[in-house]
Formats: sequence, C-alpha cells, structure tokens
Amino acid sequence: MKNPRMLRRPLKSVRGLKHFVRKDIFTPAGKGEYVVETLKRCSLIMAIIPIVLILLSLTGSHAGDKVPPRVIVTNPQNGARDIDPSITEISVTFNERMMDKSWSWCYEDRDTFPQMTGQPYYVDNNTKNVLPVKLEPNKEYIIWINAVHFKNFRDDAGNPTVPYRFTFKTR
Repeated sequence: MKNPRMLRRPLKSVRGLKHFVRKDIFTPAGKGEYVVETLKRCSLIMAIIPIVLILLSLTGSHAGDKVPPRVIVTNPQNGARDIDPSITEISVTFNERMMDKSWSWCYEDRDTFPQMTGQPYYVDNNTKNVLPVKLEPNKEYIIWINAVHFKNFRDDAGNPTVPYRFTFKTR
C-alpha cells in the first residue's frame, strides 16, 4: 500500500480562518477527492490560550496555594489583662494578604463579645482587619477569628485561617 500524498494550497480566508484544499490520493472510494479542511482545532486552541493566560494572571502567585493564613498579632494582645476600656478598635493581623470584605468575627457567648460600633474593614494591604467596638470596664472578652462553621477570614487564594481564640480583660 502506498503512502497517501497530500497537496495543500491556501484558499481565501473566511472570517479570519484559513482554509486549505486537501487532495487525498487514496480515499475509501478509491478515487481522489477534494476536501475543504478548516483549521478549527488550531483556531480553538488559539482562542483558549489568551483566556488561560488571563486566568493565570488573575490568580497571580496564589495558584496552587493550599497553606492557610496565620494570625500573627492581635490588638489587644491575646491573653492581656488591664486593657483600657476606652479603646475603640480591636484588630487581628495575618501573615499574608486576606480576601477583601470577608471575615468571621465570632463568639462563644454573646455576653463575652464586645459591642460593635461599625463594620469590620481591612488596612495595611489587607493584612490587618479592624473591628470598631465599645468595651465595658472590668470585663473579660472571648473572641474567635473564624470558627468551625464560620470561615470567612480567607487569604486571596481562598484558604480559610484556622480558627483562633483570642481573649483579653479590661480594667
């Protein structure tokens, strides 16, 4: 059996797709037939490549990041005693940039959670979340950063921080 030979010559372009005429010497009918072949597969791949590149650029360096963020500092400091009840904000700082407008300030008991005076917000390149509060004198506060069923403190890759319990007591 002889190897089929193909003759390719360009035809006019239709909607940006190049077409070729392909002459198959050996066809099932046994005679040469002319077939118009569209390079659809190549065009599809060329259309997908920019989309993939855009998606990769949006994920940035977080592609494949499976490491949860960690709490590195709380204000007041975790376990602190004799905190001035006149402070108007408490905060938590993470070791990496966090997802904006996403947080879970949680409590065990409503009585040990401070009265909120505003909505939480991020500062310092989304590594520090601030909660406006009103504190009472001589009271112990127990706050959870995320909890078992509330995991909205997430890094930019979508990894939730491990639940973190933080306590302090006012004077």
